[in-house]
Amino acid sequence: MTVLFFLSSLARAQDPAPATEPAPPTEPAPATSADMAAVMALLQQLAAQQAAAAAAAAAPAPVAPPEPAPAGPDVLPPADPAVPAPLVDVATEDDGSFGKTLNLLEKKVSWSAYGDVILAGDEAGLTFQATHFNPILGARMSQDLYSEMEIEFEDNGLVVKLEYGYIDWTPSPAISLRIGQFLTPIGEFNEGLHPSFRWSQVSRPDVFTDVMPAVWSDVGVQVFGEASSAAVDFDWSVYANNGLGGAWDPEAGNTVRPLRERPDADGNGRIADNNFDKGVGGRARLKFRPAGARAMVSMSGYTGAVEDDDTGRLVILDLAGDLDARSVGVRFEGAQTLYDGEAFERGLYVQLWGKIKKITPAARFDVTHRAVGDTYTKTGVALSALYSVRPHWNLRGEFSGSLTGELAPKGTLMAAFYF
Repeated sequence: MTVLFFLSSLARAQDPAPATEPAPPTEPAPATSADMAAVMALLQQLAAQQAAAAAAAAAPAPVAPPEPAPAGPDVLPPADPAVPAPLVDVATEDDGSFGKTLNLLEKKVSWSAYGDVILAGDEAGLTFQATHFNPILGARMSQDLYSEMEIEFEDNGLVVKLEYGYIDWTPSPAISLRIGQFLTPIGEFNEGLHPSFRWSQVSRPDVFTDVMPAVWSDVGVQVFGEASSAAVDFDWSVYANNGLGGAWDPEAGNTVRPLRERPDADGNGRIADNNFDKGVGGRARLKFRPAGARAMVSMSGYTGAVEDDDTGRLVILDLAGDLDARSVGVRFEGAQTLYDGEAFERGLYVQLWGKIKKITPAARFDVTHRAVGDTYTKTGVALSALYSVRPHWNLRGEFSGSLTGELAPKGTLMAAFYF
C-alpha cells in the first residue's frame, strides 16, 4: 500500500489538481491483488503521459509554406547545347544524360568518357590503333555556374592534350557567358558531331581536314543564347579567340589545318598568339519540328589575321543542315575559305543514313577543291554500317575510296563505347 500511495502522489504531480489541505498520513495496510492492479494502471498512465510530453517536445514548429521559386537567374539553366554531353541524340537515359554523377563537396559532379579502337587496312598494311579514349568531367557549382573539360588520349596515347576546358555563367536561361578553351562554334561537325558516340561512321569527311581544321578548339570568350516557340527553336553564339595563325604559305600547297598550332618559321607550335589581331566569329541556327521529324539549318562565319604582322586575312564560311525522319535521315555541311579576299579552298559532304533495328547503315559523298597554288578537285565515297551491341557500345565497318584518279580503297573496323 505504501507503493500505491507513492505512485498516486507522483501521478498527481504529473497532472496537478487544485490545491487542498493534505490529509494526515495514515499507517499503510498490507498490499492486496487489487492494490497491485492499481499500481500497474498508474504505471501505464505515467508512461503514456511521458511519451506524449516527449513527442510534443520533438515535433518541429509549424512553418509557412515555401514561396514559389522566382523566374530568371535563380532557375537552373538549360542544358548546354555544345555538350557532351556529352554531349544528346545518343542519350542512354530518359532524361538525356549519360555518364556517372557524383556528389563531391556538396557540388554535383559528373564524369563520362568515350573511346574507340580501329583495325585499318589499305595497300600499305593492316594496323590496330587505339584512336581515342577521352574522359569528360563536369561540375555544377551553383544554379548559374557550370564547368566542363575533356582530355584527349589519342593515337595509342602518343597525343595527350586538353580538348576543351571552360566555365559557363548563365545569368538567364536565354543567355550564357563562356570563358576558357572551347570548341569553336563553326558548323555542326566541329563542335557537336565529331566524337565517335555521335558520328555513326568511322572516317571523317574530307572537308574537315582539307578546308576547315576540325577538331578546332581555342582559348577565348563566347556569348551564346537561345529562344524557342511552338514551331521553331533558335540559338546563336558569338566569340573571340586567339585565332588561326602562324608562318604559312598558301601557294605551297598547305591547308589551314596547321594554323591551329600557330607555327613559327621553323614549324614549332606556339601557345601564345602570334599577332595582335583576334579571331572573331559567330553562328546562327534554326531547329524545326515538322510532324514526325526534326530539321536543322545553321550558318557560321569566322575571320582573323594569319601572319605575325597582322596581315593575311583568313575567312571561313560554313552552311550545314540536317533532316531526321526517325528511321532515315540526311545531313550535309559545306565550307568555303577566303584568303585576302580570294577563294582559297572549299568542300562539302552529304551523308544519307537509315536505322533498321540495331543497325545503322550510312553512305557519304565527299568533295573538296583548292583554287590557289597546286589546284585540285578530290571526290570520294564512304559506305558503312553500325551495329549497336549494347546501348553503350557498338561495332562498325566502313569501306572508303577515291572517285578521282585511283580508287585507293581502305577498309576499317571499329569498336566504340561511351558512358
